[in-house]
Formats: sequence, structure tokens, C-alpha cells
Amino acid sequence: KELQAWLHSGDASQRLSAVFALALAGDWRPFNLRNAPEQDVDPDVQRAITLLHGVRRVRGAARAAEVLEALGQARTVRDQHEAVDRLAGFDLRDAPRTLWPLLLNLAQGAAEPSPEVRGAPDPAAAQERKAKAWLRRSALGHWYGIARRGAPLPPAFVDLLPAVHRQTGEGQLVRELVDVAEAPAIAERVRATSEDPAKLAGWLAVLQAAGHEQRQQVLQLVGPALAGEVLRLPATGQLDWLELNRSATLPDAAWRALLAAPDVDLRRRAIRAAMLRAAEAPVAVDLLITTLQDDDEQVATLAAAALRSDQRAPDRVLAALVARAATAPPLLLGNLVRALRRRGNGAQARPTFDAAFAREEWEVRLSAAVALLG
Repeated sequence: KELQAWLHSGDASQRLSAVFALALAGDWRPFNLRNAPEQDVDPDVQRAITLLHGVRRVRGAARAAEVLEALGQARTVRDQHEAVDRLAGFDLRDAPRTLWPLLLNLAQGAAEPSPEVRGAPDPAAAQERKAKAWLRRSALGHWYGIARRGAPLPPAFVDLLPAVHRQTGEGQLVRELVDVAEAPAIAERVRATSEDPAKLAGWLAVLQAAGHEQRQQVLQLVGPALAGEVLRLPATGQLDWLELNRSATLPDAAWRALLAAPDVDLRRRAIRAAMLRAAEAPVAVDLLITTLQDDDEQVATLAAAALRSDQRAPDRVLAALVARAATAPPLLLGNLVRALRRRGNGAQARPTFDAAFAREEWEVRLSAAVALLG
């Protein structure tokens, strides 16, 4: 506490003494130079901070080179973990660039266990999994350290953002890294990959994990340029784009392909994206009516929700909702009843409400009772 008070003292000589004290503490956590600010109004204190941080970065680069060599010689997960742990407390901003892809690979888990380990009794296998989990945690910790050092994110790390997202699956880490990156730097890389659908899809996935403000800044910079490239993306990339930009549109043929995709998760994402753009860029009502017939109850339920407030082609929508209700499972039926009630089709849908009220499921009867009373 006393050292922290000196660091923020109004007396420049006290701040200078505190900086040197932190430097002398070396890597003894938590009392090391990482606690010191990097800017000071006094020129002497600022020179000391700059000098000592520079020394610390050099030491960090040297330690990283040693660890890279140790990792190259590691034979077990424990060896890898011990090597990575030696980076703790060091400033790694000037570490060799090869360190970071290697830490990404370790964050996925170490190499596959040997056949002997795979065939070992459960305790040994459990120990192997535990060692991998600790290694992953340690490797990810250094990436979080870069993210939490503050803006701007160095260019070498911006280049690796798609790999971080793809290899770690750590949405929080990706968000923290993206949020300390400069929006123009991300936009530049997105534009540079616009001719490569796979790479562009990777960057759109990164933006999905970004905070709202950063995401909007990047979209403002790249949106018009990407609009013509979206159709070249795989289905997941198209959905990323639609989820990022609710005013974005696709031709009916593209929507039809997404809503009829073999992968049910893609169909769920597609109908959810259609729901969210009902006000700004509504999907063709024919496609929504067709999606009511989807074999997946969740997809059909979302289609019913999308049609609930849709005032286009009212007669056709009413007929489609009533027809689907005749064979709908309970969860979907309740949503169809609510959709019909919300649309003000009480009189025309009275037989549907009566049939739903006669069902055994209390949730369906409740929705029907509300509709009948309304």
C-alpha cells in the first residue's frame, strides 16, 4: 500500500523512488514494474519509467527465447507446462513472434497422449487430462496478459486474431483482444481478405465476438466494400455477416438455401437472423411460410414468431398458421396459437383455439384459453 501511495504521490521524487523500488524487486509478484504507470508528467520520472520498461522488455524477449528452446526439447505435457510457466511475470511484448502461435497450439491442449497413456487405467488418463488443462490455462494466461496490457494491440497480434478465435474457442479472450485493437487496423485486414472467402469468414467470426462499439466502428469502415462479397462466403460466413449487420440483405435464393440447409444449427441461425431484421430488411414472406413446415420444432417455432407481426399477405399467412397448427407438436402449437392471437385472427382461428384448448398439455391449454378470452 505504501508503494502504491508513492507511485501516485504528488511528489516527483517519491514517484521516482517507487519506480526504482519496483525495478529492484525484479519479477517478485505483485511488487514489480508492471504496477508502475507508463506515463508521468515529470520528465525525470518519465525517463526512468521508459528506461526500466525497456530493460524489462529486453529481459522478457530473452526469457521467451529460452522458453522457445525449452519447448522444442519438451517431451511431455509436464515439460511443456514447466517451460510456459517460466514466462510468468515477464513483459513479452518484444518476444519472438514464433512464441504466440506456439502458445495458441498449446492452448488447444498438448499433443495427443501416447498409445501407452491412452491404454492406461483411468487414474493415469485423468492425470494426463489434468496436465493438459493446466497447460492450456497457463498458455491462455499469457494471451490474456497481452489483451489486458491495453491499447493499441500490436500489429503482430492483430494478424493472429482469426487463429485465436479458431484455435482456442475463447470468446472472452477474442473480445478483449479485439477491443484493444484499433478499428482501422482490423478493417484493413478484413478488406485485404475480401477476395478469399475462407479468410473473410474467419474475420467475420472474430467480429462476432467483439464488443458492440468496436464491431460497429469496423462495420462502418468495411460494410459497403463487403456487401458484394457476402454471396461468395460459406453459409456460416453469410450468417455471421447477417448477424453483424441487421440492415444487410441477401437475394431470396440465398435465404432459401440458408433456411433449407442440411445442418439444423444453420437453419436455426438463419431463421433467427430473419426474425431480427423484420423491421429493416424483412425476408420474403413465402420463405417464412415454407419454414413453418421445418421438421425441427425450434426452427418452425421461430418462423411462427417471425410471422406473428408480419402484415404482408395476411390471408396466406393465416391459412399457413392454421394448417400448421393441425399437425403441430405441443411447443410449436402454443406458439402458433399466440401468433394467431397476436395477428388479430381470433374469429377465423376459433376452431384452432378450440382444438388447442382440448389438448392434454397445460401450456397449450393456457395459450388457447388466453386466445379465447381475448
